[in-house]
Amino acid sequence: MKHIVSFAVVILASTILSPIGAAADGRLWRVDQTRHVAIDLRTGARAPLHGALRGLEPCWDSSQNAFYFTSRDRDEVLLDWGDLAADCAQRINAVTISYGTIDMPEDVELDIVFYENDNGFNSTGRDLNSVLRLSGLPHATTPGVYVRWVVTLELVAPIDLSGAGDLDGDHLGDFSYTFHFRNAPLNDQGFVGPVIAGDPNVATGAEGSLDIYRLEPNDPAGPDDVLLPGVNITYYGTFWFRVPFGQFYMVLQQGDPNTPFACLGDIEPPGGDCDVDLSDLAILLSNFGVTTGATRDDGDIQPDAGDGDVDLGDLSLILAEFGQACCAP
Repeated sequence: MKHIVSFAVVILASTILSPIGAAADGRLWRVDQTRHVAIDLRTGARAPLHGALRGLEPCWDSSQNAFYFTSRDRDEVLLDWGDLAADCAQRINAVTISYGTIDMPEDVELDIVFYENDNGFNSTGRDLNSVLRLSGLPHATTPGVYVRWVVTLELVAPIDLSGAGDLDGDHLGDFSYTFHFRNAPLNDQGFVGPVIAGDPNVATGAEGSLDIYRLEPNDPAGPDDVLLPGVNITYYGTFWFRVPFGQFYMVLQQGDPNTPFACLGDIEPPGGDCDVDLSDLAILLSNFGVTTGATRDDGDIQPDAGDGDVDLGDLSLILAEFGQACCAP
């Protein structure tokens, strides 16, 4: 194993999504919006995003048509897999994931584990590569609402998956990853789980299926144990996704690990000038109170290109960033 990293994450942004409906079994939930948050795990800096982080580009991207998430129990680990080109495998500086919550009573605790030499279907011989242990991820606070989060994690050290072998003869490295939501609510008192994506942009190897592993009831893991397939959890089965998509939401990104976050409040001139100062604040204040049709250039800087108005939400964001430098030197 190359490295295990543990992070406590504090995120201030939160967004409520409108309810659409759930599958008959209560385990598959649909959402129709998304909000992005980025976290620099090296410094603890965080930012709500209106687009991609500067300096980072996806090299493996499974994020299209991500309308559903599935909730699972805290004693279950979900494994998905794919095929990775060599130029992506060598240096992964950021990972973007997406998960949904309903009535989640506390911040989300999540383990993400990467493996090399794995093609799913309970394959044997996989090699543990990296573990990301996360806590303090955002959750829903309003009862009954459906919330979906997209979180980009800038890593402390790059993940190197270049040791993944070509098990299926397609000249790409076979890797997998698992999600374990360590504090998933018990007794259906809330729901949390990964978002399902499909029609990958540049992701390959989607099989339309996932493996599920479970803890043995008579052999519980310790409170700090990382659950690892074939080590301390048992294969339960391979299942097809119940929607016409074939991968969990996962984006692997490369780029300059020293590039700072772009600032939402850097709006003047159009496109920004790499800082948040009185010029930016003046533009926002001149449009304060506009209720429809506002753009980012007008001061509507809330995540995901805003909501068409300029209000206290936008003002609070620009004040939080006031005085910051926003671009790479």
